Amino acid sequence: MINQTLDLAGGATLTTYVQDSEVGFGRFVNRPAMLICPGGAFLIHATRECEAVAIEFMRRGFQCFVVRYSVATNRECPERQPEKAAPYPTQLMQLMEAMHVVTSNAEAWHVDESRMYVMGFSAGGHVAASLGVRWNDPSLTEKLPFEPVGDELRPSGVILGYPMLRFNDGPFAQGLSDEAREQGREVYRFTLGTASPSPSQLESMDLIPLVGPESAPAFVWNCADDPVIDCTAAFDFMRALLAADVSCEYHLFSRGGHGQP
Repeated sequence: MINQTLDLAGGATLTTYVQDSEVGFGRFVNRPAMLICPGGAFLIHATRECEAVAIEFMRRGFQCFVVRYSVATNRECPERQPEKAAPYPTQLMQLMEAMHVVTSNAEAWHVDESRMYVMGFSAGGHVAASLGVRWNDPSLTEKLPFEPVGDELRPSGVILGYPMLRFNDGPFAQGLSDEAREQGREVYRFTLGTASPSPSQLESMDLIPLVGPESAPAFVWNCADDPVIDCTAAFDFMRALLAADVSCEYHLFSRGGHGQP
């Protein structure tokens, strides 16, 4: 197995879990790829949504890659000072670079470029979903340190667990605990540069209006009793995908909270 950590722009990293693909003497099979974006409210990387997920999907035949995008506190490198801010779409552009690295090494890593999937949880779900709807956004691709070739940045599908698709608002936001409200302000500071963002700043991270016919297919799930993410945002995301005639599937569980083990 090739297990190494590669540096990406802005301090992000890509950890590879590339398994042996030899099926006979000198014969290899190309496997689908799964890029994994852990959650953690853009403040940390949730440990159980990193390597454990990669190992599970390796068992299912995937070449796996964990993308540790910019967050406030890097628990894997405690010697680093906490980041004060990494304004969105920094994390999305780091994921774009990760996609490029994987496709550039597809032959050596025995990756099937026609089956490139991205999975994200919670805040990582926002990063993954952003790629699904903005993979060909010229305002982003023109700023990358490489020139994307064709649709190399378009995932074959995105898998989103209890994803943040927009900031909470309305009655759900008003009903959040004091702890959740303070965490929300920390997320604002890190991704938008202010604890009191304007409506236009909040809208800049709303992915639902960005859904279109070229968006990637999506598989999404939430729990109705999630105290952190308003699951109705996923309803609107699904409606937008359906309206754009994009393949999608959604599961809502009656209970399970947020960050199911």
